[in-house]
Amino acid sequence: MNKLTAEVARRDIGHLKSFQSDPKVGLSLKEEKYLQALEIALPVLEQQESPTDTYRQIENDGREG
Repeated sequence: MNKLTAEVARRDIGHLKSFQSDPKVGLSLKEEKYLQALEIALPVLEQQESPTDTYRQIENDGREG
């Protein structure tokens, strides 16, 4: 299984929303739940991948403080 990243979440959200807005396609209940989970997870994923956090970790050489 591949790691869920902010980029993957944004891509999947876009695909699911396009299907959701198409009356001929729509979403299954499982897809609706997945979309909701992605929308909740996206801000957390974006925060984890922020350049500031990466710089801070490199600056501290992985140590706290």
